[in-house]
Amino acid sequence: MKVVWLVAILLLLPNTISSDERHIIKNVPYVAQSKNDLYCNYACCAMLLQYYGINTSLYEILHNAGLGYSLSARPRVIPRPTDDFPYPIGLPRHFRCWCGQETSLGEEDAKFLASLYNLSCEYFYPEYVINERKCWEEYWNRIKNYISEDIPVATNVDFTMLPYYIELFNLSGKAYHFSHNIVIVGFDEINGVVYYHDPLCAAYTSEEDGKYAELPIDIFRKAVYSVHWCIWNGWEEGYTTLAFKKLGEPLSKEKIFELAHKRNIERMKGNASAYDKQSCRENFCLFGIDALKALKKDFMFMNFAMRAPFIILLMKFYPYMSLVIQSYEFVAMEKHNVSQYLKNLNFSVAKNDATLLEMESKYWKEIKFYLKELNETMKKGFLATIPILQNITNTIDKIIDVETEIIS
Repeated sequence: MKVVWLVAILLLLPNTISSDERHIIKNVPYVAQSKNDLYCNYACCAMLLQYYGINTSLYEILHNAGLGYSLSARPRVIPRPTDDFPYPIGLPRHFRCWCGQETSLGEEDAKFLASLYNLSCEYFYPEYVINERKCWEEYWNRIKNYISEDIPVATNVDFTMLPYYIELFNLSGKAYHFSHNIVIVGFDEINGVVYYHDPLCAAYTSEEDGKYAELPIDIFRKAVYSVHWCIWNGWEEGYTTLAFKKLGEPLSKEKIFELAHKRNIERMKGNASAYDKQSCRENFCLFGIDALKALKKDFMFMNFAMRAPFIILLMKFYPYMSLVIQSYEFVAMEKHNVSQYLKNLNFSVAKNDATLLEMESKYWKEIKFYLKELNETMKKGFLATIPILQNITNTIDKIIDVETEIIS
């Protein structure tokens, strides 16, 4: 009810509510994600673009950012000297590919999107987080400067630190962390709160709960810092900000699709330069169809048999196969969602890709089914896994054939 009153008051006030210590941007659009996806950063990106009057949608952003055409494999497991801590993205290292939504939206991806819509892009993340106080002060001043100029800004927080989710999922006292993207739309240092749009709230309660939501600044600060310890990360996300500024009118829809599709095909081919440096090239070795071929090798019997004892041991302490199976859900979902977007476009290549991506989505679901069967069969002995492994490699061959046709 408090949020509803705030939104109602905003509609009656001038375009902004402003002072040196308080500023709220009015009429920032809200874009929702669903419960089961990892599209929060893309939904936030859609909010930023729509704020500038750009006619776009979440699913257009997904396609133009490369989702549906992107796969990464073989993550690094040895930390670099510059890392704040060893990244756990290397587990599980084998038997899976990371799709677009799992590798997030990095700086190069954001700048590519900005170029399509004739925007400038300001993407900031610190290389190191040694002095928390200094990082926070620089970050908070940056946030306030953007908001004071009527520029909404996307940022990452640890969603397990937000009161809304603590109450919703009974997270009080839980030790794990999870990165989530929100859009900051205002601040009030007099009352000690920030105002933000949260794309996930609409999926669980209501859109109103996600619009101009309030969060005490001290809790916000902890949530921004805590995102460094999120298990999903493969790169620094704490104190990250993404903001756009309008330069002029966006390219035509036809030109936007042409440029995005050309880049997407390069991603599917396995061209590493078409992938974001921050979120992909620094963390993975193989991409696109090359990642698929590596995945097939993982499921060949001899390769699987060499790793299976370690997997069985690891599963006693770590949900290895559960994470592998979940990754196939994300790939299948992503392929399906982009397919649904493409089939509604009036471009022949889009409709062709839509048909093939939907076919590919079904194959990924088949592999997920085989993996569940494999998970149970491993307990009976390695020889019993041979027919299941054969089914998996045959299905991966079908996916390779589909992607080869899309590329051609």
